[in-house]
Amino acid sequence: MVQSTSLHNTSVERCILQAVQRWPFPAPEGGGIVIFNQRFVLSRD
Repeated sequence: MVQSTSLHNTSVERCILQAVQRWPFPAPEGGGIVIFNQRFVLSRD
């Protein structure tokens, strides 16, 4: 989920979210749930 954004472009936010959901992450030791927070800084450069 997108927790907060200053982009204000639902299409781009959805695209980034869908891409991140395809990233493989290792299972946590001992099982359980992991919360992943990542800040993205986008630039037009």
